[in-house]
Amino acid sequence: MLLAEKKKKVADLADENAYWQNRLADQKIELAKSLRTLYYSLRQLEDTYSGLTASLATAEQGYKITQVKFDIGMATKSEVISPN
Repeated sequence: MLLAEKKKKVADLADENAYWQNRLADQKIELAKSLRTLYYSLRQLEDTYSGLTASLATAEQGYKITQVKFDIGMATKSEVISPN
């Protein structure tokens, strides 16, 4: 193989290496973006869960109060089973 051919091959390999290094850097950036998005989505879901848990506790307390009112004749059956 001639010297010029070897230099050409080395240059081609260097170009290919640079291409793959750039691809790797781009993939790392995309992965970091995806991880941040997943993290913030998880945080939002945790906040939503906390709110729903509080709402459930409030609803359960309201149900118990209405059930007691029903038991002593101060509420109707429809009030007990009403979702409000």
